[in-house]
Amino acid sequence: MPAPNLRTIGILSERSLHAALKRQFAQPSDGVEVKIDGYWIDIVRPWPVDAAKAVTLSPLLIEIQTSGFSSIQAKLRDLLARYRVHLIHPIATERWIVKQDDNGRELGRRRSPSKGHAVHIFEALVSCPDLLTHPNLTIETLLIREEEIRQPNDLPQKGRWRREWKSVDRRLVEITERQLFEAPQDLLGLLPADLPTEFTSGELARVLRIPPSLAYRMTYCLRHLELICETGLQKRAKLYQVSVK
Repeated sequence: MPAPNLRTIGILSERSLHAALKRQFAQPSDGVEVKIDGYWIDIVRPWPVDAAKAVTLSPLLIEIQTSGFSSIQAKLRDLLARYRVHLIHPIATERWIVKQDDNGRELGRRRSPSKGHAVHIFEALVSCPDLLTHPNLTIETLLIREEEIRQPNDLPQKGRWRREWKSVDRRLVEITERQLFEAPQDLLGLLPADLPTEFTSGELARVLRIPPSLAYRMTYCLRHLELICETGLQKRAKLYQVSVK
């Protein structure tokens, strides 16, 4: 296999959050926005030459995905057959909504009531939980503080204009915590310590103080990965417990 070109060959169109994380994680010897096997890779980290064997090991591909994984799962599955891939996913635990006019002048800001949590990794993973079973994949979540930039989006409505706001950018303020997932079993660390031995997704939502829809995604992923199993019913709700392996 020919060695990839590790030169910087151009920065693709991207939002500020993605660009900031790329600057944060790229090392001086890395390639940024490198095309490998027909795919643009955010960061390519070359492995050192093994002097004893006189061979160059395959590079580490680092991808930053600020949204769900469904849109890149085909790309990941293809690359994982030949390379090690490190997937970085930011989760906003604090978000400030910043409103600007069309010229970028700030009109006001407020803190969003929504708060992300480490378990929001399941929102991204729910479309392809089996990816984490691949030995060449690692996933790192970043808990961050961010700004969401909104600008006017005037829309016609029954002979008049109605002002709405559209999200145009996300900006990194601070990385507050990092967590690495190298194997499916690492996801069990996101279950709360005070969860009953047998639990429903509703109880999971209550203990973690998360929406029921997110708790359902958690149980779906953990069950798909055989980390939890069904043990029966509590009224009409499925009961689960951690699988013993």
